[in-house]
Amino acid sequence: MAVVQISKIQLRRGKKNSGTGLPQLASGELAWAIDTQELFVGNGAVGEGAPYVGNTKILTEHDSILELIANYTYKYDSALGQSLIDGTVTRTLQARLDDGVVNARSFGIVSSKEWPAGTLIADQTEKIQQAIDSITRDDLSPNVTIEFEPGEYYFSDTISLPSNVKISGYGKDQTVFTYTGTPEVLFSTETDATKIRLGNFTIKTIANNKTLLKIDGAKDCEFVNLKLVYESGTDAAGTVANDRIGIDLAGNGTISYNRFIGLEFKNLTYGVHAGSNASFNKFEDCLLEYLYQGFNLGTGSSSGANYNIIENCIFDKVTRQGLFVQKGTGNRSRGNTYKDVGSTNSGTFSAYSVIKFVTDGNSSMHDVFERQRYLEPNDPAFNNNPYISEIDGVSYREKIEPRQISLNFTAIPVMAFKVGIGAGSGLVVNYVFRSTAYDQTRRGTLTVVVDKDLSTTQLSDEYEYIGTNPAGEDAVIFTATLQTSGGEKVLRINYTNINPGDSSTFTYTYSLMS
Repeated sequence: MAVVQISKIQLRRGKKNSGTGLPQLASGELAWAIDTQELFVGNGAVGEGAPYVGNTKILTEHDSILELIANYTYKYDSALGQSLIDGTVTRTLQARLDDGVVNARSFGIVSSKEWPAGTLIADQTEKIQQAIDSITRDDLSPNVTIEFEPGEYYFSDTISLPSNVKISGYGKDQTVFTYTGTPEVLFSTETDATKIRLGNFTIKTIANNKTLLKIDGAKDCEFVNLKLVYESGTDAAGTVANDRIGIDLAGNGTISYNRFIGLEFKNLTYGVHAGSNASFNKFEDCLLEYLYQGFNLGTGSSSGANYNIIENCIFDKVTRQGLFVQKGTGNRSRGNTYKDVGSTNSGTFSAYSVIKFVTDGNSSMHDVFERQRYLEPNDPAFNNNPYISEIDGVSYREKIEPRQISLNFTAIPVMAFKVGIGAGSGLVVNYVFRSTAYDQTRRGTLTVVVDKDLSTTQLSDEYEYIGTNPAGEDAVIFTATLQTSGGEKVLRINYTNINPGDSSTFTYTYSLMS
């Protein structure tokens, strides 16, 4: 049967913005505002159970949800929420949107990947700074991270980093900020800034006389998984002349309580330079390669660099010292690996100390020096090479990795091993000696006092002995002498072993105070 007529159902209607405006609607009554294209329904009376008397607006295709942001409250009921007083977590939508990450694309920032081939890639300096400033303004939550997608971002002026800014990329060599400008500083914290967080990107310069990241009196900041590099086409250590600095701890205030984790420094003069009062900062799990100096601390500072920790880092292809403390105390090098540092031939021949402490009160603990591998053993291939001490200055260090050598039969003193020393040094060697041909074991401590200037040494040997060797417990005797090689004096620990046919094992560690 065809439908030829239907009843017409119409709502209450009128103009919202004329006359008395929108009236109070009855319970469940619908009304259509013709002039604003809005739909309303009456709440009903409180006696009917309504929370309040009034009209409720119904969203239609004519409404803009974004216009309602100011009146919207984000609510989320959860197990955590039930533990609160009213069982509800309530936040404004603005606060909800401010959580988490905002993509750099939102500010019109694009990487080189998005530019057509053969076109000039635009300078992103202004847009990057604008993004940072807008996110960190006073009335915005400090919990937002600006995320940069993989690609290369070109900038030509100093990027200023205020307090609370958080910038993250997709990893070293994935997100790359490439500097093409003339100012000397690439990134710089604002003076006395706090709570800056940077991570997962590379900062690269292609020009000399640049500081890649300047920490200007900042405190309580964190820098994670960053690579700071000068790119010239070849890997080469920087020099004093061109002053390429990875991180410059500078400014008038004290730079303190900052953490630097998993950073890489490459092709620079200094990995880290501190000409200001930098104290209580920590560097860990960093890689420093192709540098003039790894860390240069306290140069030009009034009170020096104090109580900084450098831990679990790897130094390789460093022309001078891995760590140089001009002024300061309480600085600790701990558990680092110094590979090819202060050397003239791929870690083999020493030309400079690996660490230099100009002032006292600093320490090296559990550090590993590749220099020891080549120059310490009684290896004829290296016996005539200069052995400059791993550490220059007032210091205490330990060699905790046991080394095992053979003490063969000899009636005249021969060298067991040698140690680079300071002007006045005290060496303590803990050892275990076991004969392979006789029933003989000794555990003892060699204590050696050295005056390098007077060319004198004194050695004492205290030990416990078990065995039935006919030659007795004095079959192996140790002595200490100074040897000059390449113009440098080195401490030799010598031995005699009067057990005929013996090839004993000698396992040792030592500590040295200079």
